[in-house]
Amino acid sequence: MNDRMHDDKGSRTLAYYEKNAFSYAERTRSVDMSGLCDAFLAYVRPGGRIADAGCGSGRDLLYFRKRGYQADGFDGSAQLC
Repeated sequence: MNDRMHDDKGSRTLAYYEKNAFSYAERTRSVDMSGLCDAFLAYVRPGGRIADAGCGSGRDLLYFRKRGYQADGFDGSAQLC
């Protein structure tokens, strides 16, 4: 894939999340990801630091923080931050 194709696809993806941020957050906020999160946490020391790239609504950040982890996140969409 050349850089131009990659940029176009990335731009379209970001535009989608900017346009649909509220509905995306509403649809995904209550999805139970505890199994995946717990499997991931098996590799993180208790109380460790976690960076969530593409944190969306912050659902997983909240899960990690409630369990005592130092979790920070960022998202390419200003609407989801």
